[in-house]
Amino acid sequence: MTKLDNRISEQVDALVGALMDPIIVFTSPWMDTLPEWIKGEIKMQRLVQLVKGEEEVANSAEALAYMYPRTVEASLDSDWTEIYLYLGSQVMGDRMPDDIRKDSLSDYQRGLLVELKRTNDPFGSPNLTNPFPPI
Repeated sequence: MTKLDNRISEQVDALVGALMDPIIVFTSPWMDTLPEWIKGEIKMQRLVQLVKGEEEVANSAEALAYMYPRTVEASLDSDWTEIYLYLGSQVMGDRMPDDIRKDSLSDYQRGLLVELKRTNDPFGSPNLTNPFPPI
């Protein structure tokens, strides 16, 4: 196999991964209730990341999806609530209601979000097994 063949194969693998890799969510009885619209958004954001060469971190839709089951199970503390609303605002754009829209985070909250989005492999599960306080 030539270098070009290897490169094409790697690109095809990355494209298939962006579309077919599993969506990782917080382990909860609610994990199977993830809304369908966010699954499509995750794939779109993965494709954008692939083009930009940013596959090493989870995208905002993936982080929102990861948090979703935990938010349904029990309330979050104020920092994680702000992060969840921020992610919702990023993912939903103008569809996010103004009264809960969050367009910025504190430095501390931004650090929590960065940790949540870090991955060991493209689109893999977040390094944090449970970043949320116990229920």
